[in-house]
Amino acid sequence: MRRPAHYWLLLLFVLSLATVVGASEPKFWTVANQSGFLKGNVDNVVVDSDGRVTLGPTSKVLSETQAPFIWDLHVEPDGALLAGTGNQGQVLRLTQAGESTVLFDSQELQVHAVLRAPNGSLFVGTSPDGRIYRVKGEKDSAPVYDPPDKYIWALAAAADGTVYAATGNKGRVYRINAKGEGSLFYDTKAAHVTALALDEKGRVLAGTSSPGRVYRIDASGKAFVLLDSPFKQIQAIRLGRDGTIYAAAMDPTGKSAPAESKSDPTESSSEQPVPTVTTDVVVTGVGEVPLSAVSDQAKPEPDATPSAARGAIYRIGPDDMWSSVWESESDLPYDVREEPSGSLLVATGNEGKVYRLEGDPVRTALVAHAAAEQVTRIEATRDAVYLATANPGKIFRMSTARATEGTFVSEVRDAETAARWGTLRWRAETPPGTRVELATRTGNTSTADATWSDWSSPYRKPTGSTIESPPARYIQWRARLRGSASASPILTSVTTTYLPRNRRPEITSLTVHPPGVVFQRPFSMNDTELAGLDSATAGQRAAAASIAETDGGTVLGRKLYQKGLQTFAWQARDDDDDSLVYGLSFRRAGEREWTPIEHNKTDAFFTWDTSSVADGTYVVRLVASDQGANPPDTALSVERESVPFEIDNTPPTIERDPKSSDAPGTVSLIVRDAHSPIQRVEYSTDALSWREAFPADGIADGPDERYAIRLKGAGATRLIVRASDTMANIATSEFSIK
Repeated sequence: MRRPAHYWLLLLFVLSLATVVGASEPKFWTVANQSGFLKGNVDNVVVDSDGRVTLGPTSKVLSETQAPFIWDLHVEPDGALLAGTGNQGQVLRLTQAGESTVLFDSQELQVHAVLRAPNGSLFVGTSPDGRIYRVKGEKDSAPVYDPPDKYIWALAAAADGTVYAATGNKGRVYRINAKGEGSLFYDTKAAHVTALALDEKGRVLAGTSSPGRVYRIDASGKAFVLLDSPFKQIQAIRLGRDGTIYAAAMDPTGKSAPAESKSDPTESSSEQPVPTVTTDVVVTGVGEVPLSAVSDQAKPEPDATPSAARGAIYRIGPDDMWSSVWESESDLPYDVREEPSGSLLVATGNEGKVYRLEGDPVRTALVAHAAAEQVTRIEATRDAVYLATANPGKIFRMSTARATEGTFVSEVRDAETAARWGTLRWRAETPPGTRVELATRTGNTSTADATWSDWSSPYRKPTGSTIESPPARYIQWRARLRGSASASPILTSVTTTYLPRNRRPEITSLTVHPPGVVFQRPFSMNDTELAGLDSATAGQRAAAASIAETDGGTVLGRKLYQKGLQTFAWQARDDDDDSLVYGLSFRRAGEREWTPIEHNKTDAFFTWDTSSVADGTYVVRLVASDQGANPPDTALSVERESVPFEIDNTPPTIERDPKSSDAPGTVSLIVRDAHSPIQRVEYSTDALSWREAFPADGIADGPDERYAIRLKGAGATRLIVRASDTMANIATSEFSIK
């Protein structure tokens, strides 16, 4: 049948698509969506939900404190900031110029709560000895209330001056009146109360740890669970302008389960909540447990179906209906705050990122990336947002005005081996008065450090600039955006081209199958007997085939037996995913010269017709090469030799023993094999019924065996003898009977 011309063109096109891209082909690293850009670091730029990088709010470090943690932050009317810190248990006062003084120095290690009450009093909650202080100055402070609990996690004040304290490790809320008299307000029976706020009606909102719930408690102490989250802890509670409640929930293990109705815990846990969990610092002393320690009394979490989410932001409306507005599998939300526009800022760890959530449906943008592991608190004024961090403890000031210059630094790209760099291309919109400049640097350590090359000079050709950085394994690029107060460039994609150094393939196994075992091309895994073979030799063939099942290498088809054939199978790999071609050659044991038997083979098995060579012991050499995917000067190969194996295609010989004087009905025989041991001898008088003969020494295991076959009864005139060796060679001879 004639094929139309377009058929052959289509066939050629399909075959071209099937070509394996190997090490000789360039690799392309493209960043062109939000998930790709979120892996980088931002400075005065924003990554929006559409994967666009634009100039964002100006941010700068206001103060680099000596404290490793800043847990709470309060903005004073004069613009000064009050920061609760650890591990020295101090409250710092910071000016807008970044000047820092110690306002309060406690005897405890941590200050998790700083509260300026409506009447102007300043209250401080400390841990791990759980005290509440009234502070008037560095040398003017006094304990107000010392609850029986170990930790003070949060404070909140009502309009009448009543102060509420969230505590652990018994999960209680205490109420302290204006006289400093404290009493138990509500016992959640959770491990900790970690977040506290008051709603518009003065009701207490409490977030707990183990389990992660949000309670609303009225003045009489009657509680109602607004949210029973699947997360371990409610880290922060904030109020929106219309009475909406926002809750930040987290679970560092990332195994949150669907929410379910739970009765109140009957026994509290002494496990510490996440606010003091850090990856690098463990605090011991003054009776404080290690930051990530779990008490033996901790209750196990319900074993529900887990999800990958590690954190979420919940919205609880004025009608008490709640919904999740944001979830993350990588970021832990430490705080959430509503902006004047109605959007939300979310502070996260452990990469120090700040997100903006806006719109319906919610659109997420990365607006800041602090040089710290956790952004623990967000406070704001009319013209600035302040970020408190931990690991290390810093204060950042983020302006509401857009920056005129910003930087995006990509993640480090691993080429997996030394590579030569090609071109850098990018797409960007550059309104008049704006521009985008890219630069690169390279190195051989997974983290960019002083051993890396310097940043290259700016590349200015978006359609393709040759990368100037030296060859190395790792590469990183930096984009600088320059604009004005009224216009910003928009970066939408960056593509880096590189050519990895070719890596040598590896042969991981080379299997020599038993002689005669062959395989059909894979189309059926059924193992059936071969038709037309008698039971005497079928057992030997079945035994050989069963050995072939254990090679653990290439998946082959149905097993067959074919005398004189020898099958080899192997496994090889190439870390560059290059297609491999194979060549085989052989030599006889004791010889040096190799004789080729196959070349340019793409299958990982080969069957050799050994009838073309003499009997003996042989070795096969396998060569795997990536020459089909690389130029001749860069192609690499690897060799592997097989274990020695036997080739024996000559059957045994059967002859009468000339030295034996046979009695009537007895036939003495010598069975010899030039290369293999004798395995089995059988005899028959009618070629139908066969009986096994046993050698004179009782064991058939040598190349030269003697037999004395005694026939019972009379009438037989001939004896048919069949002998086989361990290589399944069979000989048959006939002898007359006297």
